[in-house]
Amino acid sequence: MKYCVIDISSSSISLIAAETDGERLQTVFSDRVNLAMLHYMEGKDLSARGIDKLAAAVSDMKEKCRNLSADRVYLISTAALRAVENSGRVSEAILGRTGLPINPVSGETEAYCDFAANREFGTESGTALVDIGGGSIEICDLAGEDLSRRVFLDFGIFRLHEKFVEKIQPSVKEADKIQKYLKKKFDKAEIPGKGSFDSVIAVGANCGALYELYGAFYKEDKSEERVMTYKKFKKLADHLIEGRDRSRLILESAPEKLYSAGIAAVVAKTLFKRFGAKEIRISSRGVKEGYLQLILENRLQGSYYDFARQCYVLCEERQTSAEGAQGSRRKRAAKSMKPADKKSETAQKKTVGAGKKTALKKVVSKQKTENLQEDMKADTQE
Repeated sequence: MKYCVIDISSSSISLIAAETDGERLQTVFSDRVNLAMLHYMEGKDLSARGIDKLAAAVSDMKEKCRNLSADRVYLISTAALRAVENSGRVSEAILGRTGLPINPVSGETEAYCDFAANREFGTESGTALVDIGGGSIEICDLAGEDLSRRVFLDFGIFRLHEKFVEKIQPSVKEADKIQKYLKKKFDKAEIPGKGSFDSVIAVGANCGALYELYGAFYKEDKSEERVMTYKKFKKLADHLIEGRDRSRLILESAPEKLYSAGIAAVVAKTLFKRFGAKEIRISSRGVKEGYLQLILENRLQGSYYDFARQCYVLCEERQTSAEGAQGSRRKRAAKSMKPADKKSETAQKKTVGAGKKTALKKVVSKQKTENLQEDMKADTQE
């Protein structure tokens, strides 16, 4: 069978298509469209225009899945909608306009998905997995299935930008404040210290962008292994904070990360130094691959759209927690219906954490109108 997973994240809508022989997944297609939802926030709610943009992007991705002859497509959302207070309305709108029910993924389950997608690296001693997202940060020890070895932090690049950065990119003083803040948070979360991990597996779009910048900064050809050394990465991270031409470097290599690259570098450098890591490997497998792997292993259950039946299939338990995934199997109550059969509120639960006060706000609210307009143009071009 061929499966697709569409992921709504804080800065983009991404897609993978994968085929399976019943055990092993092979990704055959991937795509990503930049869509920074922070530009469309009205207080703690996603604006009507933002919902329209999101629905259109999801609809386009669904059509790509159809063209790929996919059998099923799962739509998931991570930190992007966890921080939106009107997530219920957003979910209803997406379901009504695209026929795709959203599967909200909690921070703990997001970390579990990252782990599942990259556990093959767990055979290596002293290896950590790091996912630096726009709305959250996940850290896992790849040594085993112990839940205590996985940490979810409910803040990410956008929250750090909002809290510490006055302009588009952080200054040296702002970067120092971010670093101090991170150290306190890492200490509180009991993130392992120096000597705990020799190597790091970095996943997600922000870590991928850091690798692109790494190659451009050192003028190195891309390799299949996609490996960085900490010693050289540290110099890049410092350049992204202090370098006079840092904006040019980002615009030439990862323009969609103009607002986030500097902060991502500070977070990564702080973590890698804390671990005492010497080598960082960038993985192409992340939440989407892990989510699908856990679905096939019956460790997670999710609602999906069935192209053969031309309807969506709902699961009463649309998200199984990481703890439940390792314990008893939860009861599945699947229902089939066409998009117009029932009101969408009966099909969609509110996203986990919708009532939290850690809402994703406009990072760019402090910027002049012209800066916002320029950035929005950059986000829509790819």
